[in-house]
Parts: sequence; C-alpha cells; structure tokens
Amino acid sequence: MEFAAALSLIFALLISRHALQRVPDGCVRAVFRRGEFARILPAGLGFILPILERTGDTIPLIGHSVDVDANIFGQAAVHFQILNPDQIGAAVVDPETLVADAAAAEIAVLAERCLDDAAPESMARQLRHALNQRFTAKGLHVVRCQWQPLGGNGVA
Repeated sequence: MEFAAALSLIFALLISRHALQRVPDGCVRAVFRRGEFARILPAGLGFILPILERTGDTIPLIGHSVDVDANIFGQAAVHFQILNPDQIGAAVVDPETLVADAAAAEIAVLAERCLDDAAPESMARQLRHALNQRFTAKGLHVVRCQWQPLGGNGVA
C-alpha cells in the first residue's frame, strides 16, 4: 500500500512538473494539441495538459527581422514586433514568413506605382505604412523598413 502511494506521488510530481510551464517575460509559447496549433501560452507560469498538449519553442515578441528579395526591384529589410500574439494565432510560430510574403506582395504593388521616381526613403516609408495597415488587425507592428533598390539604399 505504501509503495502504491509513493508511486502515485512520484507520478503526480512528474506530471505536474511537465504541466507547469514557465515562459520568460517578453515571450510566448505556442501550445499544440495533436500536432495542431491550439493556443498561446503567455509570459509567466502557465499550465498545459502534459499527455494531450505540448509546447513549442519560446517566441520573443520583439526584435523580429526579415529580409525580402524583391528580384528586379531591389531588397527590403523589415523589422517588426508582435503586439498581440492571440490575434496572430498559429502564425506566431513563424511570423517571419507571414511578413516576408506580405512585404513581397506590397513591394510589387509599390514598385509598379512609383519605383522609378521615388527616393529609397520614401519607398521604405510607404512599405512600412502599407504593412502596418495590413497587420494592425493581426497584432503585428512594423517598426522600421529599409529599402535598397538595385544600386542604392534607404531607411524608414
């Protein structure tokens, strides 16, 4: 009887050790259930169901950067942060891909309108503005864009 109680206590301690997850300040973790995104675990102490759920890597909310090669138009660097991880949802696991795809699409639109007569700083500012309009509802904020046309440079 005592052996069963001790074994149960050890099992409960092991389960609780895996159930409690500490997430550092300024970060989140994605929680997956059956291999699919289920929810966001915010900073602090969180609880998961150890047998049913697992957590992914720690994801910082600030300091994200992605380089976008716009082929014949030039290159852009987009620096962004995650303001509301609940709004971004499953894309929180790889926000760089989301931003890179959107930036490439916006660059194509901007390049058709004004690439030849726009200064690099103006192009970077327009790109930042267009991306912020697109991402405000998704909980992302573009802090800075750098635009480098073929043979030049620019920052906004």
